[in-house]
Amino acid sequence: MTAPPAPLFDARLARLHRARAAAGFAEHAFLHKNAATDLAERLEAIPRRFERALLLGAPALMRAAIAQRPA
Repeated sequence: MTAPPAPLFDARLARLHRARAAAGFAEHAFLHKNAATDLAERLEAIPRRFERALLLGAPALMRAAIAQRPA
């Protein structure tokens, strides 16, 4: 019998890195907010209405940026 394959990454270490990054997120959240606002402005220029969209990463920020735009 062969041994099971080694894990591709250390899940515990990944959780620690994510927690460390999340702790200081508020200091850098302006970058995400700026990107979401910029994307919302760009979408306004497209005359097509999108019934569905996939939001990866920060969907709450994108929803807030779109909600702030005039209808």
